[in-house]
Amino acid sequence: MTAEAANRLWNAVGEDPETVARRAVRGLSRDRAVIPSSIPHVAVPWAVKRVLGGGFGTAVRFAWRQQDRLTRLRRTAQCDSAREEESVELKDLLPLSGSELDDLYREAGTPDVDFMDGDFEGLLVEGQLPGIGVRIPLSWINRRWLPWKGKAFRDPSATGGSGYNRFVVGKRPAGTWRFRTRIAPSQFGGNDACLVDYDIDGNAALMRRTIFDEMKQVEDGVYLGKGGIRVAGREPFTFYWAITPAA
Repeated sequence: MTAEAANRLWNAVGEDPETVARRAVRGLSRDRAVIPSSIPHVAVPWAVKRVLGGGFGTAVRFAWRQQDRLTRLRRTAQCDSAREEESVELKDLLPLSGSELDDLYREAGTPDVDFMDGDFEGLLVEGQLPGIGVRIPLSWINRRWLPWKGKAFRDPSATGGSGYNRFVVGKRPAGTWRFRTRIAPSQFGGNDACLVDYDIDGNAALMRRTIFDEMKQVEDGVYLGKGGIRVAGREPFTFYWAITPAA
């Protein structure tokens, strides 16, 4: 028997010293050869052992093995349940490296464009400098202005999913512009993504030429976006961002 099993046995059947002493004195006064310290936990098993002989030890070992097995199964089930209850939150994306974000975005699913109706919170994750490919964290921006708080609208009756986005960063309004959302092949590789297209009438020419965004669904309620800003026709500055429905 292991020390752990012995401790479990003591906690289950052990008697306090006063009780054992009282029964011992009473048994000695009556000239008894065997003085059980506990009727249900000692006297009964002792009697069974006298009847079964060597089979008693085998039965006890089998029972302990079964109990240990059930304990391990319960612990495994509890761990599995805890893992299933864990969910990705926006803050969980901040410590991810560039390659981890690339892999996550590549493997993420295609969202339903209807999710864009509602209030959202978001944050910037990281950016990549054009030309040299250096990754830079954007969390310092989050500490000052974010999480973003705003409302995204989509007109489900409009052909192609055109709509407009009213966007707020902290307490500073960042303008209102029109966009079109549609499911299209990801320009960053991988499966389809929800494309946010700013190249429609009503947007400033600079916005139509320079800004592009798309997003994928990491899991229910968490969306990882990837966007870019073109500067003077050069390789764009790309960055990751994420949103979740506001509480």
